[in-house]
Amino acid sequence: MAEAAVGFLIQKLGDLLVQEAINLHGVRDEVEWLERELRRMQCFLKDADAKKSQGDDERVKNWVSDMRDMAFEVEDIVDTFMYCKLRRQQRQSGCIGFIKRFVFIFDELVSKRKIHVDVEGIKTKLQELSQSRSLYGIETIGTTSQCRSQGVIPILPQLSDDIDMVGFDDEKKKIVQELVDTNNTNRSVISIVGMGGLGKTTLAKSVYNDFEVKRSFDIFAWVIKSQQYTIHEVLKRISSEISATPSADTIQDLSVAISEKLKKGKYLIVLDDVWKEDVWNELLKVFPNVNKGSRVIITTRITNVAMIANPTTKPHELGCLDEKESWELFLRKVFPNQNIETCCPTYLVDYAHQLVQRCGGLPLALVVLGGLVSKKPQTQDAWRKVVESMKGQFVEGGEKCLEIIALSYNDLPYYLKSCFLYFGCFKEDMTIYAKTLIRLWSAEGFLPVKNGKNHVRSWIGLF
Repeated sequence: MAEAAVGFLIQKLGDLLVQEAINLHGVRDEVEWLERELRRMQCFLKDADAKKSQGDDERVKNWVSDMRDMAFEVEDIVDTFMYCKLRRQQRQSGCIGFIKRFVFIFDELVSKRKIHVDVEGIKTKLQELSQSRSLYGIETIGTTSQCRSQGVIPILPQLSDDIDMVGFDDEKKKIVQELVDTNNTNRSVISIVGMGGLGKTTLAKSVYNDFEVKRSFDIFAWVIKSQQYTIHEVLKRISSEISATPSADTIQDLSVAISEKLKKGKYLIVLDDVWKEDVWNELLKVFPNVNKGSRVIITTRITNVAMIANPTTKPHELGCLDEKESWELFLRKVFPNQNIETCCPTYLVDYAHQLVQRCGGLPLALVVLGGLVSKKPQTQDAWRKVVESMKGQFVEGGEKCLEIIALSYNDLPYYLKSCFLYFGCFKEDMTIYAKTLIRLWSAEGFLPVKNGKNHVRSWIGLF
């Protein structure tokens, strides 16, 4: 009786495995069709991106957006199938493998059923998109072809390590003087305040790297804060910057190690992009005041942060650039290493002035827009299109340059858009190593392929 029951069970399991194999074959055919459609979608999206024009209306943009969303869905379905396939290949043989196969067989059947349903859904969406294109008069996607080089990363002037600082020379002199003032032997806090994009960090970097400052201090640390931070992360960063060695990785041990290290010399610490008003109170105890003239620089958008850190000294408040300074910074980015007085062709001067005016004196907007224009042909037609793409004046406050940044993003080659958006996978202000990032891009399939290879090594060689 027992042998008969076991034989019946084995027979049923065998029937299930046969049925599973049949189902797998059907799903595999669907996924192969889906992969072919995905390649077509990706080719279409690349063409649409290369041929887009400012004349494209909202119908076209919305249609292309729907197609892009569907391509993402297809990628998810293909990834799910590949995961199921890989898990199947990793199964053990023998009796134990048979038992595990039995345990997971129902889970696989559910997964395959879901893949089948998802594929049918994609087919329906594809049909709807195809019908809507003619129904709503979306016959052409873009009219202007733009030739792009997809094999290399363009070397842009804004990627240079050189700091173009315009309009802050007087402010820099004041800060440097406060830093190196030998009459003030107390530990002092110097704050740089202003809205986003005004150049607080640029000014702080210029001061930090100044020759007179470098020779006046013994210990240096640059720490980037953010809206989301923990005191433990900040202390670890400071500890690493000044080579302090704590006995253990706790807040207390890190604080003691940092404080003891800083007591040995005259230090300069930069806390960049501080958002919370209680930051200084949290870090005060690790910055000893031993009458050596040590300094702490804080950059922030919030005046109260500066006042809490040093209520007796007025912070350095940055404002927008004036017309002359804006013009100079813009031209430095568009025509690097050229004479500012003569670099801009006369037939482009009017367009240049219109672009500068649109930036409203915001340094970040001028730098981004200047970098964008520097890649354009020096023709009236090319610059006029950039001017026309700028929709009126910017809103006030920290959002002032978002439209320019969006314009710069939209002008990226198709593959670089994915690379840029991939930074969203990392925490804010996280250190990202170029070699690791490039390998991740390669694994995601973002890098351009030439002769069947994406030449990861040549990309890594750029860094």
